[in-house]
Parts: sequence; C-alpha cells; structure tokens
Amino acid sequence: PGLVLLCAAFLLVGTRSVWPWPVTLSAPAKLVLGGLVGLAIWSALSAFWTPAPEVAVADGQRIAGYALAFALGIWLRRLAGGALYLALAPVAIAGLFAASITVTALLTGSDFGTYVEEGTLRYPLGYRNANAAFFLIALWPAVHLAATRELDWRLRALALAGGTLCLELAMLSQSRGSTIAVGLAVVVLLVVSPQRARIVLWLALGTVPALLCIPAI
Repeated sequence: PGLVLLCAAFLLVGTRSVWPWPVTLSAPAKLVLGGLVGLAIWSALSAFWTPAPEVAVADGQRIAGYALAFALGIWLRRLAGGALYLALAPVAIAGLFAASITVTALLTGSDFGTYVEEGTLRYPLGYRNANAAFFLIALWPAVHLAATRELDWRLRALALAGGTLCLELAMLSQSRGSTIAVGLAVVVLLVVSPQRARIVLWLALGTVPALLCIPAI
C-alpha cells in the first residue's frame, strides 16, 4: 500500500508540475539511483532461482520503492527552488509516521510476539534488516531538517525527535549489517555535506537519547 501511495504521489507531481528539460543529474545521484534500480531488478530476478520467490519479489518491490522515493526527492528538489531542504521532508515524515505506529503497537498491542522475535524488532516490515534499513534511511533527512536554520524551531525539534526515534527502533532491530551501513553513511556525510560540522552536532544530539536503549538490548 505504501508503494502504491508513493507511485500516486510521483504521478501527481509529474502531471501537476513543470519539469525542466533536459534533466542533468550529478555523478553521485546517477550512482545512487542506478544502484537502487539495479538492486531492485536483481532482487526481483532472484525469484527464478530462490526457494522463496515471493520473498524475492517483495524485496524487489521494497527496493524499487526506495528508488522511487529517491527520484521523487530529486524532482521535489528542483521544484522547491531555494528551499531545497523541503525535498527531504517526505522521507523524514514517512519515518516519523512509521516509527510512531510501531511504538504505539509495542505499547498497546495484545500479541507482543508478533512484533518482536527472538529479542529483535520485526514490526512493521516483518524482517529486522528491512526495519533497520527503513528507519536509518529516514534518520538522515530528519537530522538534516533539524539542522536547517530556515525552519521554525518547533519543526526542527520534531524532526530531531523523529530522527532519534528512528535510530532507536533501528537499534532495537539489531541488524548487524546496519552498523556497517551507519558507519559508511557517516563517512559519506563528512565527505560530501557542506554543513558537515553542524549536521554532525545535531546527529550527536539525536543519538544521545537513543543510547538509553543499549542496556536493554
């Protein structure tokens, strides 16, 4: 359902806005978009030889959703003019929404075993690696919005809280691969971001509260 809504948003933006042509993408943008599309295709094609083809198709659809979200972000960035940070808002809002639903389910749900399996968070995507990937993808735009001076301080506080919540849920997913991904993401952030010092400061502010869950893990 989420991917259907994302496609609808993409079509809505495409039919109701002016798209400057020709489109020129930077080398990093081409690399990321091409990598996501290629990974989605490869995951879907693995349905032909895996013993669980339905999982391969579902994973391919999920990764295609990430590619579509990235492409939509590029589109929104071009439409936003000087307010480029607004292109980050949809992913940050999606992360905050999913994180809030997850916490509500954990606190009020009647069958805790459907949310947590062998001590790792499996809700809402059903697989800890997918959970960690989703919440960590939402972390970076949330932190970037929190560090944006042009935003109202209340919105920045909400963005930082959302980033903290996403990070904590990613930690509760206990995905070993996500620790490597976070390390690489921080390196990329330090290399390419023109506001690296400011964003790292806000990332640290959002990380400290999330560390409170480490003893429980």
